[in-house]
Amino acid sequence: MIVASIDPTSQAFAVGEVIGVMSAAATAIGALWWLTRSWRTQATPPGSDPSRALPCARRGNGPGSSRA
Repeated sequence: MIVASIDPTSQAFAVGEVIGVMSAAATAIGALWWLTRSWRTQATPPGSDPSRALPCARRGNGPGSSRA
């Protein structure tokens, strides 16, 4: 690489810097996302189904509802 031929005031140099910084930032964000995936998972006990928990409360006729 011939350092003397690089023009740091050119538009191509600026585009290259932007692409380099953006790709480094995207890689860092992706790595952080991948490394913290265990923190983002919701712990559910085996055999439990949160969508079936208290089905009467979803219909509005469970304990504490205003229907008689």
